Amino acid sequence: MFSRIRVGTFLTFWILYLFSSLSLFFTGVLGVKRSDLLFHSDYHRVITQLTTYKINFWRTHTHPLFILVFNPLGFLLKKIIGSGEIVGILFSTLFGAVCVVLTLVFFQKLGFKPFHAILYSAILGLSTSHIFFSSVPDTFIFAACSLIIIYLLAVAYPGSLIYMVPATIFALGMVISNVVQGIIAYFFSIYQGRFNKKVFTKLIIFIGLVLSGAIALNLLQKLIYPSVDLFFIPGSYYSKEGDYVNLPDQSSSIFSRILKLLGYIFIFNFIAIKPHIWRTIEDNPPSWVKLNSAPAPWVNFDPPSITALYIPGIIAFLLWTVLLLWSLYAFIKFRADKMPIMRSLIFCILFNFLLHNIYGKDYELFLFTPNWTFLVLSWMALSLKFYSHAEGISSKVLNALLLLFVITQLLNNAQFVDTLVSLYQQSNLSLNKV
Repeated sequence: MFSRIRVGTFLTFWILYLFSSLSLFFTGVLGVKRSDLLFHSDYHRVITQLTTYKINFWRTHTHPLFILVFNPLGFLLKKIIGSGEIVGILFSTLFGAVCVVLTLVFFQKLGFKPFHAILYSAILGLSTSHIFFSSVPDTFIFAACSLIIIYLLAVAYPGSLIYMVPATIFALGMVISNVVQGIIAYFFSIYQGRFNKKVFTKLIIFIGLVLSGAIALNLLQKLIYPSVDLFFIPGSYYSKEGDYVNLPDQSSSIFSRILKLLGYIFIFNFIAIKPHIWRTIEDNPPSWVKLNSAPAPWVNFDPPSITALYIPGIIAFLLWTVLLLWSLYAFIKFRADKMPIMRSLIFCILFNFLLHNIYGKDYELFLFTPNWTFLVLSWMALSLKFYSHAEGISSKVLNALLLLFVITQLLNNAQFVDTLVSLYQQSNLSLNKV
């Protein structure tokens, strides 16, 4: 039964993502030889790096093994298919659907009933972050997938070096900050309430194996692709990422950043808002929108606001707010923080919150939402688990709220995708091949 559910879930979301991605492809926007147009995503860079061998591979210090893992197959597929964009679409849509299935399996492993496991995985699959990054090729969907794999293995094989080390190496290879989340997940899979010598030794061995394995693979990648960076050289990393470090110097700007980040963590990555669109100079674009060097309109959520919700999104927002508040109440009432997996989720959410308070420009925060969408959803699901397994009115109310939210989330985020497709259809872009 579960296998049929998993196959059906995979096919449903793969078809959904393919439809969304191909709709954007036929507008021509994915063929524009410039990134940043769509929420400052690097889709042109990623498509090129997926499918081309002899180029200057840049930003590999933050994605240390991405080229080694995906370029050989991507290069071969482009030779067969002839279109780098189609290859990028195949990778992103497949991994997006895999994210949803792995989330379904994760909740099943935690003992959730099929109905709730399907609904929670659907919330992830229909979220703004996963619909967008499963439709527009970028590294973020691969990073999200690697994080879900870590948590699934931490639940299925707690403390296992055989499973957790390769998974964390893969996660580090997709985005370097994921190594911290892998370490947190592994630690809480072996921590039994007391931090003793045995736990410390296992943790040190785990960290040593992950770093040595990642460094070895990074060196191998360097031999095959000489232009890539070595992630373990700190000076080189900081010199290239310094521009992305954001250190607010006033209390008002710190507060603004925190509010904006909280909005992306808990709301806008699940429920899309109408994006800001800049077509010409008359639209008064901010300084970071370079219309003079772009052949198409720019879109971005920054600054985000709940007043920009689509009509279905208003209902979805109200339902989501009730679910969040109910989750917080249940988390406190049932002392859900006692569960090791819950502690791991909380520490990873806190890590992302602290990291992105200083890393990433304000107008790029949506890019990082795949890093925490799964974490927040899992926190909610585990907090509400008592009610999902209970009998009576509370269980029925929860089921109704979740089901209504999935429906309104789908309607809202479908409008978001339609906004993007309609915008670039009107721009008359040519279908340039990458």
